[in-house]
Amino acid sequence: MGREKSRVNKALTRAHLHAIGLVAAHWNSLELMVLYILSELASTPFRTTVALAAPSNFAAWLDMLRRLANRSDEHRWKAGNLRKVCEKLKTLQTARNTVVHAFWHEPDSPGLGFATPRATGIGFPKRGLMVMLPIEKSAQEMRDIAKSIAKAERELIAWWGLLPPKSVLSTLSQIFPAARNLPPKTAKRQSRP
Repeated sequence: MGREKSRVNKALTRAHLHAIGLVAAHWNSLELMVLYILSELASTPFRTTVALAAPSNFAAWLDMLRRLANRSDEHRWKAGNLRKVCEKLKTLQTARNTVVHAFWHEPDSPGLGFATPRATGIGFPKRGLMVMLPIEKSAQEMRDIAKSIAKAERELIAWWGLLPPKSVLSTLSQIFPAARNLPPKTAKRQSRP
């Protein structure tokens, strides 16, 4: 007698589960980059920045980032670009939350008992008037969100002009083993036009 499938395995295909993981992993990488840039702009050790920012939500981190950039002689001139990146990040946060925090359920078709190419779920928005929101996504749509997050992170790095130096990466790799896979600092800072 075979093992009965869990509720999640009835609601989502392996491709959906993989795509949800990609969305979460790319988002974590993006958050790490936002915290790194915050620490650099504030001239504060990375661990201190994490301790100070951790209780705040992601939108607050972006507000901090923009405020610090506006006060920086070195980065003020590119504040308009940062505003555009931050707006994109706020939109992507909503898309990410939809995928990662949804309650995915089995298809409504009676007797199916297995996941379909379009996963169905329910979202619980934190803002606005909606209490519950129906969600339907294919694995490809979820992967597209992950790709958009990765692209936005590259745009943030391009705005900043540098990847984290090896010293930060080695500190992070002690805390987060996956940080060992980040490339070392290679780009030169952008110069003022």
